[in-house]
Amino acid sequence: MWFYFALLSAFFNAIGNIARRTHGSLAQPVELSWWSMLFGMPLGIGLLLTTHRPYYTSTAFIAPMVITALINTVASVLQFRAYKLADASVISPIANLLPIFLIPTSFLMLGVLPGKGGIIGILLIVVGVYYSSVSGKHDLLHPLQQLISNRGSRSMLGAVALWSISGNLERIALRSAVPALLLVLQAAIMFICLSIILLVRPQTKRLKRGEKVIRRWGWHIAAIAVFATLSVYFQYQAVALIDPSYVLAVKRLDVLITILFAGLFLREKHILKRFEGSVIALIGVVIIFIFK
Repeated sequence: MWFYFALLSAFFNAIGNIARRTHGSLAQPVELSWWSMLFGMPLGIGLLLTTHRPYYTSTAFIAPMVITALINTVASVLQFRAYKLADASVISPIANLLPIFLIPTSFLMLGVLPGKGGIIGILLIVVGVYYSSVSGKHDLLHPLQQLISNRGSRSMLGAVALWSISGNLERIALRSAVPALLLVLQAAIMFICLSIILLVRPQTKRLKRGEKVIRRWGWHIAAIAVFATLSVYFQYQAVALIDPSYVLAVKRLDVLITILFAGLFLREKHILKRFEGSVIALIGVVIIFIFK
């Protein structure tokens, strides 16, 4: 069942990625993250109200949940920044590096390591990501040069590094709380943190042209919020059942959908090469599923 939850998470995340790239507003990444939390919380509360299990079995989830929310606040802003600065088909494959980041963090925080099949699958994912990081070239050092020179790629890499930590903390929190409760509380904390950040900024930078942003691009931001909330909800459902490195590896199927949509609707370049690299990563996902 965890595999199907992870697939749903990937699907909703892919649509959210396209929405992040096409929102077209003049708002800053912090503002966009704030709006997405605001729109996403009601959906999270609705999912919580439909949960028939006890919301929590102990208060042990509170500390890892709070730390996760703080980490994901920064990661959310970095993600919005990445999609603001670069093409979706460039940024999306970088998220596939998450499983490789999770190997050391899962071992240090949870004491678990993937099996041989899992490691082979994760390595294939990394190779696929490396191949996908192109701009018309395929020399060996080109992907590394992209990460160094492209501000959007660097921002996404930072978000991935943070997710490798928060993903394991989520696993710990889900031992004593249902996914919907974790989702709502984390969103609330992130909303508070982002509100504080906006309030301490200079007056001229607070919710810049906020009314215009919502009037013109409100439905884009609402779509980001809804799809991101559903993606995280199903991710938590899956993580509650298995090692997060497997869940987040399968979730990286969102890259295939994102690249496909980026080529069809956004007319981005080098789609074929990026898609080929993502197929290599997909093979790694299949291996993980078979040999988990």
